[in-house]
Amino acid sequence: MTDDYFRVLGIPLKRGRVFGAGTTDATVVIDEAAARAYFPGEDALGREIKFYSARTRTIIGVVGDTRQQNLQAPAPPHIYQPLASDAAAFIKLIARTAGDPSVSAKAMRDALREIDAGVPLERVAPVSELLSDARARHRFYALLVLVFAATALALAATGVYGIVAYAVTRRTQEIGVRVALGAGRRAVVRLIVSRGMMLTLGGIVLGGAGAFGVTGLLRDLLFEVGPRDPVTLAAVALLLLAATLLASWLPARRATKVDPMVALRYE
Repeated sequence: MTDDYFRVLGIPLKRGRVFGAGTTDATVVIDEAAARAYFPGEDALGREIKFYSARTRTIIGVVGDTRQQNLQAPAPPHIYQPLASDAAAFIKLIARTAGDPSVSAKAMRDALREIDAGVPLERVAPVSELLSDARARHRFYALLVLVFAATALALAATGVYGIVAYAVTRRTQEIGVRVALGAGRRAVVRLIVSRGMMLTLGGIVLGGAGAFGVTGLLRDLLFEVGPRDPVTLAAVALLLLAATLLASWLPARRATKVDPMVALRYE
């Protein structure tokens, strides 16, 4: 690669320096994954590294890790060489643009044709498009899981509503007595809603325990988030509580409109 490779891709320099003026073919830059793999617990700067079974180079810098093939797997070790010492028949040209990438892509094609019209171009695309393609399969899985989760949430809310509505029907006389004795609407709503919330809290505890046991199976579908991420689990719990609150409030609101005389005669 050339001198501006790391700057264009935004790869941070951690220690040492990158290629520039005075760089020789006998030097390389490695990433932190390579430093951990080949020089564990040591400073890699100034050390020699041997690769391709024959090349021995001196390390002049350490840069941040990158993923070039798989977004889910840990970043593999990388060794970067100056373009002059690693010229190949196939190269990738990367450019950072300030405007519309498609406009710059056309200019780059034209420039390459002027240099050599016979050079084939495999693909010219913005990095955002390449990343989108790499994440397409995982977006599909995420959408599929989202549909299942939304269905499960709807079923849970419907179940809570049904249970609370049935409980309100069974306690119609009790509610009538409470209202006749002076219980206010807030007291009646609090009584009914609290029961639904208690049921949901018990379900969240049991579901959370089960989640810790099975979420490890989803590890391959996740990207930069753990299968037991506390923020995600807390957000799901709060969402369930909100759905329960709404599902419990509707029967509770209806119960506050019960005529005490009608409720006392209810069987």
